[in-house]
Amino acid sequence: MHGFGAKIYEIQVQFGPDGRYAFADGSVSGWRWRDREPLAMEFAGPGFVEWRETVAEWSRRYLSTTREIRSRVDTCLEWLDIGAMSENWRIALPALFSAMEALLVPESRGLKDGIVTVRSVAVHAAIEKPFFHPKEIRDAYEWRGKLVHGVPIPPEDDPKGQEILSDRRTWTFWVFRDFLQLAHREGFVTSRQMVTYLEREHIENVCRWLDEHGLVDVVKEYRKVVAANAPAAG
Repeated sequence: MHGFGAKIYEIQVQFGPDGRYAFADGSVSGWRWRDREPLAMEFAGPGFVEWRETVAEWSRRYLSTTREIRSRVDTCLEWLDIGAMSENWRIALPALFSAMEALLVPESRGLKDGIVTVRSVAVHAAIEKPFFHPKEIRDAYEWRGKLVHGVPIPPEDDPKGQEILSDRRTWTFWVFRDFLQLAHREGFVTSRQMVTYLEREHIENVCRWLDEHGLVDVVKEYRKVVAANAPAAG
C-alpha cells in the first residue's frame, strides 16, 4: 500500500484487511487470528500513527466493496504473501503476476502477460497516478514470460533478476492500492465491470502510449486475448 516490498517474519504482527491481526504461535496454520483489541506492545511515534491510519482507511475501502471484489483482493493478497516469502526471483516473480491476474483478469482463455501489463497501466491512468518506466514494464513482461513458458533462464542470484523482482514488488503494491481505490470510488460490483470501464475510458490511450514506447508486441498480445474472449455475435 505504501509502495515498498513487504515481507512477513515470525516476529511481526500480520494485519488483515478486515481489521484483525495475527501473531505466529506455532499452530498448524502458523498464525492465530484475533479480533481487533489492544496489542500486547504499544507502538508510538508519528510514523506508526500515520501508517495505522492509512491501513485503517484501506481497510474501510476493502470492506465497502462487494463480495466478488473482496474475493479477488483476498486471492491477490495470498499470492503477494507467497511472493514475499522468497528472495528467489524465479519463485517470487510468477507469484506477483498471479496476484495481479487475480485482480485484473476475469478472462479464462489466452496468455495473461499482456492483459496484466496493459490493465495495470490503465488502473494507474484511471486514478491519475504515474506509470512505471516503459523499460521496466517490458523487462518484467519478457522475464515473466520466460519463467512460465520453459525458456532457459539465468541463475537465481542473477542481479538483473533481483532488480526486476524489487521493481515488480513495488509495482504490485501500486496496482493493488490503485485497484482498491478505483473499485471503492466507482462502486463496481464485479471485476468485469471494472474491466469494461477501463476498456471504455482508458485502454486505447494506454495501448497508444505502449506502442509509442516500443511495446507493440504487448499490445498485440492484449488485443488477441481480448478478441478471443469476446462474446460471439448473435
